[in-house]
Amino acid sequence: MQFTTPETSMPKTFQRLCWRDLNAVADYHDAMARELRRRAERLQKIDAMQAACVTKVDQLADSYKTVLAYIAQGYNSAESAIEAAARDLGLPPATVAGWWKTFTRNRDRAQRDERDGAILKLVQLGMTNEDIARRFGVHENTVSRAISRSLSGPLPPTYRRTTKKPPRSCRRGFSSIAGR
Repeated sequence: MQFTTPETSMPKTFQRLCWRDLNAVADYHDAMARELRRRAERLQKIDAMQAACVTKVDQLADSYKTVLAYIAQGYNSAESAIEAAARDLGLPPATVAGWWKTFTRNRDRAQRDERDGAILKLVQLGMTNEDIARRFGVHENTVSRAISRSLSGPLPPTYRRTTKKPPRSCRRGFSSIAGR
């Protein structure tokens, strides 16, 4: 950007104003500049808070790794490892336990999906459910469920229906006319 003097870059409408009007316009722009700087500071603080939140969420999401590390060190139960991880991370034990539960659920689901894929390959080779169950050390119903899940595809989301009691006047055995 090339530097120009205000007199040459000033719009013609400002060149025609008297000194009082120019001071008023300058005061307005000074006030606007202060407000814009305040807003910029607030946005900067919000960005810093968001970055801190992202860091904290990442720490929460990785808390299961700390639990795994304590289990690897020889803690004899997941509960004691969760308590040690919570103490180490400065988090409530219930929070670490929740993230641990999410980790184990995802891990178990991944293992089940892998096993189901292997079951389907054996079904395609012509093995019976009983033979497949013996091979994986699971019940025949587990094999049947794996086949059923693959045939039906992903299940649509279910929505909880709210059940409200009918108004008292509509309930069975109660009539507003009976009192008359």
